[in-house]
Amino acid sequence: MIIQLKAYWIGLLTNEPGLLFLNLIDWNYGAFAQTNLAVSNLLSVQTGLRLNYWDLSGNLLLDPRLSARYILNENFILKAAWGIFSQDLRLATQPDFSFFDTWLPTDKTVNPSRAFHYILSAETNLMDMFDVNFDVYYKHLKNISEINNNTLQTNNIASLFFLGDAEAYGAEIFVQKKYGQFAGWIGYAFGVIEAKFDSINNGEGFRPKYDRRHDFKVVAQYELNERWSFNATFLFQSGQSYTGASSQFQARLPEDNIGRGKIYPTQRYGLRLPPSHQLNLSAIYSFNMFGLKSKAVLDIYNVYNRRDIWFRFYDTSESITKVRDVLLLPILPSVSLEVLF
Repeated sequence: MIIQLKAYWIGLLTNEPGLLFLNLIDWNYGAFAQTNLAVSNLLSVQTGLRLNYWDLSGNLLLDPRLSARYILNENFILKAAWGIFSQDLRLATQPDFSFFDTWLPTDKTVNPSRAFHYILSAETNLMDMFDVNFDVYYKHLKNISEINNNTLQTNNIASLFFLGDAEAYGAEIFVQKKYGQFAGWIGYAFGVIEAKFDSINNGEGFRPKYDRRHDFKVVAQYELNERWSFNATFLFQSGQSYTGASSQFQARLPEDNIGRGKIYPTQRYGLRLPPSHQLNLSAIYSFNMFGLKSKAVLDIYNVYNRRDIWFRFYDTSESITKVRDVLLLPILPSVSLEVLF
């Protein structure tokens, strides 16, 4: 059995042109128990139970987990898993990809988020030196949240968020070569998530901000000899969702001459940024320096200088609204020396 004790403190959130202030302290108590049962030589079952108590909300929840593993033959294993996972913390994130995201604990005014997981997977060793794993999953999410930007003053968590439910499903395939001079793995994940909130998008389903429809990664390592090794990593991901704008209007106070430009949003997260992709390379030279094992490493981050978009926003400081993109890092080479002692 494992017992956990955590504390969370929340300070300040800003929401221009007003100021939102919350000062909350929450204690989280948790205990987890797990047992393994060998039903036969081919079938094994693992059960678990997690107990969570949150001091601020007074919620006491039991999260059961169950998984089974069945060996069809020496090259094929089937797995199934089910579980309930509760989360008391909520992410307060801005739709414009602000990096001032803040985690908030849940008080008595909001029920905790809960996720019901269903997973089926297969592990195979059908090809010599290659492992192939395949997973499909379905998740039902209850009491998830989206921040309410209309709130400027509050003394509870409920007024900060819109609450809704979501469904997520997808599949993943993973191919790995563990041994030999050339090793590495390839992974591809396809995922769909749809959220529904009574107070957002007229109650119609939409994809949340962090939805990634496609995620493809390749990692390769080549051992040339005892001294030289080379690594390469390539990734491709669907762009994140964001909320577009259909028009602009000017909000002006009586003492203002011009006022502040405001945009009228379109469908919540109805647009998607361009796909992101990146290639990273490294070369490692191993040697002894003063009798100590050492490595000289050359890393090249973002080899072909792909400037992916971190987030997109609308600049309303002028009479004509402009679309601005904040880009991630360009090509970035680096050299390092490692000495083990």
